[in-house]
Amino acid sequence: MISYTEKPYLQSESKEIMTALQDKYGIDKILELDDKLVLIGEDWCYKSDNGLRLVERELAAKLCMRLGEK
Repeated sequence: MISYTEKPYLQSESKEIMTALQDKYGIDKILELDDKLVLIGEDWCYKSDNGLRLVERELAAKLCMRLGEK
């Protein structure tokens, strides 16, 4: 079962970064970088030991930098 809670005030920046990366590089490139990422509807989530949680700003920024290096 998938359970995650979206807190718009915490997630808006992460969502903007992930949307921009998705538009520029495509979903496949993003998933290649980290196999714990999953896209559910319009939300990027991260698989952790505690289930799924929405991607945090720090992780989104790291992905942005890693994609920019390639």
